[in-house]
Amino acid sequence: MFNRDSIYSDAFQVGQRVRCSLPFCGFGIIVGIEGEQAPETCRTIAGIGVTGGSAHLSIVWETGSRSHVPETLTRASVQWEVLPEVVSAQEVTDALDLAEQTEREAAEAKTRADREFEAAKAKLVEDAAFSGLKRADQSEEYAPKVAAANLRKLLKKQWPDVKFSVRMERGVCSLRISWTDGPTQKDVEALADRFKRGNFDSMTDGYNYQRSPFVELFGGADYVSCRREMSDALITQAIEAVWQTYSGNVGDLEKPTPEGIAAGRFSFVEVPGIHEPVARLVRQTAASMTA
Repeated sequence: MFNRDSIYSDAFQVGQRVRCSLPFCGFGIIVGIEGEQAPETCRTIAGIGVTGGSAHLSIVWETGSRSHVPETLTRASVQWEVLPEVVSAQEVTDALDLAEQTEREAAEAKTRADREFEAAKAKLVEDAAFSGLKRADQSEEYAPKVAAANLRKLLKKQWPDVKFSVRMERGVCSLRISWTDGPTQKDVEALADRFKRGNFDSMTDGYNYQRSPFVELFGGADYVSCRREMSDALITQAIEAVWQTYSGNVGDLEKPTPEGIAAGRFSFVEVPGIHEPVARLVRQTAASMTA
């Protein structure tokens, strides 16, 4: 009868199957062993670390990817399992062929992606919409100062009659854009978001960087935020629009003023039949209006 515990004390063999629960692993085959194995020295430390061992294992996973790991990790980590099966020499050869094919295809894909990336950069350089922008120094990792200057130019070119404030915060590598009336927040975000270097992932609590031809050329920041202030004049237009659109619903309601909206007097006054507060409808309408 097979004694599973002996797997962790006996010497590993080329062709032995293993399993790992870490991402991008799964089931694999040991295709090479370097150094002298010392299973009796392999230990788990406090349930999370490992120590001991002197050999290293080369493993090919079913996906075709490779790993080169210390013997003790395979024997003592709770994320690893050594299986009793030992595959044939032909299956080891097949696994190595799969790894080489996978690596070759990955290299070819990278070459294509690099070529497409450079072509996208060349197209941006030729685009008249971005003529006159300053180029980012490739030795500067973030280039937020260049991004801020270029963003100001593009905003002024797109909306020459609107005064924008573009502030740079070096500590968190962010750009903050604010303005009053003028274009909608959605329209400005469509332009400003081109300077983002990636996105924050709330699931992992980390930042995912994404290589961008635009950012490499014209600079970028980790975070880009837009905030549109709305004047009393725009709020007044929105109030009139709401009263016209929902004339059959607001007949018995007090018509608000911009001051009343700002003070919160209409935040809990619902429009009959709409079930939305007056203030929210007004602000939503104003947010969709250009001035």
